[in-house]
Order: sequence, then structure tokens, then C-alpha cells
Amino acid sequence: MRNGVSPSKKGSHAEKVLTLSAVTQGTFDPDAWKDGIFDECPPADKRIHTSEFYMCRGNGNKTLVGTAVYSAEDHYDLVFPDTVIAAHVDANIVLMPYLFVAWKMPMVREQIESSARTTNGTYKINQTVLSNIELVVPPIDKQAEFVSLVEQSDKSKFAGANRNLSRCSGNQIVKQQSGAQNHLQL
Repeated sequence: MRNGVSPSKKGSHAEKVLTLSAVTQGTFDPDAWKDGIFDECPPADKRIHTSEFYMCRGNGNKTLVGTAVYSAEDHYDLVFPDTVIAAHVDANIVLMPYLFVAWKMPMVREQIESSARTTNGTYKINQTVLSNIELVVPPIDKQAEFVSLVEQSDKSKFAGANRNLSRCSGNQIVKQQSGAQNHLQL
């Protein structure tokens, strides 16, 4: 996991920097950006990639802290700010669309919100908190089935699917672990 980069007040590199609304409105919004200036050109690991899961690090609204999205397309022209934490996702362990749905489940949200801290009205979480989140990770084929069901369902049907997921055989509760390779290992 890693934090994004802060624009500076001075610098010579102009870049498009995501705003928090790019990651807090339910889906990734590549059009939610502002101009930023940097001392140096931000590196590739501070840009938007399809293999990354982007989480809101801080917000005045506790329910938005830790909300997360992923991008279906690479956006090398976009930089994510220091108010966002990115985690590389191993697609052999968890499907990005599944992680996106699982991250919204009450079990996960309770862990995030109970760990959020504030000193000035802005609730924040950090990489350590996020790396200790536990979530249900069924086998890949069950994840794909679940995602398909969610995509076909309306909100009332989703509530039933959420209950059924916890009954799937082969589920495991796992802890994210930050590895030496900065991968989100589920």
C-alpha cells in the first residue's frame, strides 16, 4: 500500500490530480480532477492503474473514510493525491469487482469506521489500519458468481445475496497483509 502525492505550491510539473470525489462517489470518476503543480514529475506508482484499489484516507464524513473504488482503465495522465491510499490487488486471489462489493459490506465498514480517528473534524485512517481489515474471500469462481448476481440484482435482491455469501462453502476470513512488494494480499 502507498499514499498518493501532494501537489506543491511551487514547481514546474503540471499534472491532473484526482479530487476525493473521484473515489468517494460509488464508482471511479476519471473526470473528477483539478490542476496540480509538482516539484518533480510524479512516478508511475502515483498514477491510476487497473490493478490498484483506491481508498479515501480522510474525510469529514466518517461514512466516506475508507470508501474505495477501482478504475476499469489505466489513466496515466491522472495522479492520485496524498488523501488517497492505493493497494495493488493480486487478481489470482481476489477479483477487483468482488473486492469493490465486499469492501462495502457492514463487516468491513464497521472495522474501518471504528478505526477512523480525528483531532480536527477530519476522520482519517492509515495503511496499518487498512492492512488489518478482515473480509470474506471465497474462491475465485464464487467471487465471479457473486459479482454476476450483484450486477443482475436490484438493492432488495442484493441484501439476500449478501446473506447467502456468508453461507458459501470454501469462504475464508483473511487479513490483508502488506508485503515487501506492496501488494494487497487477500
